[in-house]
Amino acid sequence: MQLLARKSWLTGAMSLWFLCLVQVSDSYGQDTKQDSVLRVLQATSSDSLKIEALYELTRLYRHSDVAKAIDYANQGIELARKTGYEKLEAETANYLGILYAEIGDLEQTLNYFYQVQAFYEKRQDSLSLSRVYNNVGLILKDLNRENEAIRYFKRSIRLKEKLGGDTTALAATFSNVGLLYHEQFKDYKQAHMYYLRALEIDRKFNNTLGIFISMCNIGENYYMQGKYDSSKYYYEQAANYLNKIDNNYLTRHISSEILRDLMPRRASMKEP
Repeated sequence: MQLLARKSWLTGAMSLWFLCLVQVSDSYGQDTKQDSVLRVLQATSSDSLKIEALYELTRLYRHSDVAKAIDYANQGIELARKTGYEKLEAETANYLGILYAEIGDLEQTLNYFYQVQAFYEKRQDSLSLSRVYNNVGLILKDLNRENEAIRYFKRSIRLKEKLGGDTTALAATFSNVGLLYHEQFKDYKQAHMYYLRALEIDRKFNNTLGIFISMCNIGENYYMQGKYDSSKYYYEQAANYLNKIDNNYLTRHISSEILRDLMPRRASMKEP
């Protein structure tokens, strides 16, 4: 079964003024949300609202027309850079990085995430940096740059511990470090230690999805070591949490993976 990574993408928040403008525009005719945002973009003379509109168009076209979404994001970054709206530039660059990750262009993702990192380092925004470092680590891991990835994960952990200790965000990074030791270094003992730390925190906060992910990863970790009874136990525990996950799309996706990969494997598991 595929191991499950835990991302914490940063996403920008639109201003209340922009949302009000879109709602007013929605009241005219039967326009789509895209049409309403385009009307705001064309009508406003405010550069910041134009950038927010371009960001929202990026978000709206993310799943239906990724090329158009990328184009709107690039327009937003260019305008933000030209007019000095650094925070809006960073938020849009981050979202563009996410888009490139979704289409598999990880080098481009890394390029934009580094830009976001530089922005938050300049502002000394520890909370945002703790998330950026986690996600840069994930991209570096997928690019097989393991030593750099581990450094970023540990930077994320240090910041998260400094900010407040046991949080689900910290659990996510512990889980991702475990993933790195498991997949790239084949160090199952270290992986197990980090998975358990993630599971402990997620149980503390009753984070159902986190508990499910940790149990799946622990089960896979035991399986790779040939410890089939232990693997079967954690897989079964994970399956018990599946219906508790408050995300219908994710539940269906994971269910199909379990039915395809886990059940046939689990039936033949026996401790040597």
